[in-house]
Amino acid sequence: MARSQGKLYGDRCSGVSIQTARAKDIGVSNDYLTEKMPPVNTGLLEGQLAWRQHDGGHTDAPNFRYFIPGPVSS
Repeated sequence: MARSQGKLYGDRCSGVSIQTARAKDIGVSNDYLTEKMPPVNTGLLEGQLAWRQHDGGHTDAPNFRYFIPGPVSS
C-alpha cells in the first residue's frame, strides 16, 4: 500500500470521530476497502479534516497553498 493511500484510509476512519464532534470530515464514505482514491491533485478540503495528494514526489510544498492561507513560496 502506498503511503498516501494509507493516510487517506486513516482520514476516512477518523471521520467517525470528527462527525461525533459535530465537525465535517473529508466527505467520502468510511469504507476504506471499497472507496477509490481520488485523482492526484484533487483535494478533499471542505471539512475540518482535509486530504490532498499532489504530484511531485516526497515534499509537502505543493500542498502549502491549499492548507496555509496567504502567500507561500515553494
